[in-house]
Amino acid sequence: MPRSRWIALVAAAITTAGLSTVVDSRATTTPTPAALAHATPSHAYRADDYADGRAMSILPPGENGLVNATDLAQFEATKKRPANSQDQLHKYTSLLYGHHGLADAQLSRYYNDESFGVRPQDIVRTEIPETGVTIYRDKHDIPHIYGSTDVNAAFGSGYAQAEDRLFLMDVLRHYGEGTLASFLGSSCAFEQMDHDQLLLAPYTQKRAIAQVDNLPREYGTQGKLAKQMIYGYVAGVNAYIDHANDPTTLGAFLPADYAAAEATPSHWGVQDVVAIAGLIGGIFGKGGGSEMANAHLLQYLRHKFGFARGTSFFQQFRTTNDPLAPTTSSKKFPYEIPGKIRESARALPDYNKPITGGPTDTVANCNASAPNPTAMSIIQGINAMPKHMSNALLIGRGHTTAHHPVAVFGPQVSYFAPQILSQLDLHSPHYAAEGASFPGTGVVELGRGEDFAWSATSAGS
Repeated sequence: MPRSRWIALVAAAITTAGLSTVVDSRATTTPTPAALAHATPSHAYRADDYADGRAMSILPPGENGLVNATDLAQFEATKKRPANSQDQLHKYTSLLYGHHGLADAQLSRYYNDESFGVRPQDIVRTEIPETGVTIYRDKHDIPHIYGSTDVNAAFGSGYAQAEDRLFLMDVLRHYGEGTLASFLGSSCAFEQMDHDQLLLAPYTQKRAIAQVDNLPREYGTQGKLAKQMIYGYVAGVNAYIDHANDPTTLGAFLPADYAAAEATPSHWGVQDVVAIAGLIGGIFGKGGGSEMANAHLLQYLRHKFGFARGTSFFQQFRTTNDPLAPTTSSKKFPYEIPGKIRESARALPDYNKPITGGPTDTVANCNASAPNPTAMSIIQGINAMPKHMSNALLIGRGHTTAHHPVAVFGPQVSYFAPQILSQLDLHSPHYAAEGASFPGTGVVELGRGEDFAWSATSAGS
């Protein structure tokens, strides 16, 4: 399987920031397996990229999310932010005003080049955290990661993401494991977040590890590769943590946020990757879970209107494929279309009776102090902003003057500083992709491979 196709499957499984991507693909052929079987990927600019196309992206505010104690003191004294912490913000905000009469030649005003590799003059520093792993940091601090093996590339991904988002990753893994209050301090908000997450994905550490270890048995060769890369990613994260905790570096690689949390970074395990994947999936991929409510609605309608009419009304309300809805693909994606069901296997709850048994839900039990009026006014202003802004525009080659497809992607996961997504250009013998990744996962969830691109949009609005 071509490496870009493999990563697309991973992205589809995990799902959807202020990331905006433009892909102008002129590829007319898919690379052969022989052409993809590179012993060592080349970091040369546009190496192994599609021959005649253009890919660009912008992800505000900036790739650098590390603020050490020195950076914090400097900001407090001069208001100067660390380098590359908001250098992509101006281009992104300019998109609001630059779309009128936009031409190809103007795209660089609003987007950064997203070609594979990096120009020699744009390399700011080179890191070799492990034999077989090289990370080239460009002028935007975006890591271009090259591994002599797939596991080496995963190691580099872990090291680079920890370098850019270590404290945020720590917050996300504790949130995903339902232990945020123990990490950041007890509060009603944190306890409620832990409560809700534990209802969503209540995995024990043993069960989370088993999910990763069972991948080869469930998915064969691809599962074996996935397991190896997840363990390699965790090793890379831990290598950076050891570097950050080294007293000889005088805290240069340790986020200052840990002082506020009164904690130090501890080693990761593969269960932490599962926790973050569960968290992200729960936020951006959630749905369903309404079977009991649907059953009660069906029974109510049948009771009120009779069996036939009640069933007909229910069919009109329930979520299913709409044959009259416009589509952009000729491929069918069946949803909620059941096959034959044995009547003896069908069960409904007793009509108009309360449900008993099952897990007992609880609510966070804590006493909150009176909220700060200024803080509440800021929160209310943020809550008033539009929440569902994902978008995508795809144009087939038959509808463009240049006769090649064009994609413009704008997935939206709201705004954060540092950005909740990080940028990766990741290459190994069987993996080639560039784009955005949720820190703690180590793969490109939103981006492009050698011959096509992928994104995610919210279907909720």
